[in-house]
Amino acid sequence: MPAMPMPAMPARPTRVDAGAPNPGRLVAPPTRVDAGAPPASTRCSAAGAGATGGLLPGEVPVDVLRASPSMRRHAAIRLPCAPSEAIAPVRGRRLAPRGREAPRSGAGAMSSSTREQQRRLAVVLWGVLGVVAVLVDAIYRLGATAVRILTAHDLTTGQLVLLGVWTVAIAYFEGYRGFQQRFSPRVVARALHLADHRRPLHVALAPLYCMALFHTTRRRLIATWVLIAGIVAVIVLVRQMPPPYRGIVDAGVAFALAWGTASILVCLARGLAGRPPDVPADVPEEALRPGSDTEQIANQTVRAGGPGDG
Repeated sequence: MPAMPMPAMPARPTRVDAGAPNPGRLVAPPTRVDAGAPPASTRCSAAGAGATGGLLPGEVPVDVLRASPSMRRHAAIRLPCAPSEAIAPVRGRRLAPRGREAPRSGAGAMSSSTREQQRRLAVVLWGVLGVVAVLVDAIYRLGATAVRILTAHDLTTGQLVLLGVWTVAIAYFEGYRGFQQRFSPRVVARALHLADHRRPLHVALAPLYCMALFHTTRRRLIATWVLIAGIVAVIVLVRQMPPPYRGIVDAGVAFALAWGTASILVCLARGLAGRPPDVPADVPEEALRPGSDTEQIANQTVRAGGPGDG
C-alpha cells in the first residue's frame, strides 16, 4: 500500500519572555519554507543582513547579535546561524565580538607593517643625520678658518711639510681609527637599536643618544665625556696658537672630520641595506635582557587591572 502522507502540523506559537530586554525584536520563524528557498548558508547571510532589509522571501528579521542566551531559551527560537557568523561588514571592516575590531589581513596588515618600517626609518635618519649635521657644522667652521689663515700667509717649506704630515697623521688616528673603526659604526648601531626600542625621550634626543652621551654603559659614558672634555681643551689651546699654525691644525682636523662623516654615511647605507655594523650598541644591561620590555608592560597591566578584573 502506498505510504499515507503525514498531515502538516501547524507552527507552534512562539513564547516571548515579557521581562527580556527588547522582546519585540525576536519573532517566530516562518510556518513553511518555500520549495525554492536557498540553502542555510544563504539564509544565514540574509538573516545577518536583516538590519539593512536584505531578507529573502519567506524569512523574518532576527536580531541575533542582541539575542542573549536567556532570550533564545525562553523564545524557543532556532537561529538560522551562529551569532558570530551573522556579523555583517560595517564600512568595509569586519567587527569582532565585544566591540573589538578583528585582526586585519591582506592590505591592512601590509599597511601596518609599512607604517612601522617608516617609523623605524625616521628614527634612524633623525639620530644619524643629526650627528652628521653637528660634524658638518664643525667642518665648515674649521675649514673656513683654515682657508682664511692659510691664504693670508705665505707658508714656508717647513710649514708645508708640517701641514702634510699633520693632515696624514690626524686622518689616520682620528679619521680612520677613531671614526671609521669605532665611532661611526657605534652611532649607526645605537640608531638601529633605538629604532627597535623607542622611548619618547630617547627619540627626541636621538643624536645625543647615538653619540652615547646618555643611556649607555658606565664605561662608555665615562669615555665619551672624557673625550668631549679633551676636545674642548684642545680647541682652547689651538685658539692661542699663532695664525699660520692654527690654520694648519684646523685644516687637519677638518679633513679628519670629513673622513669621519663619510664613514658614518657609509655605515648608515649598509645598515639600511640589511648589513648592520658588527659592534655593540653599548646600552645598559637591563635593556638587553630578553623580554625586559614585555615584562615591564605585563607588570604595568597587572597593576592597572586586566579587562576581566572585578
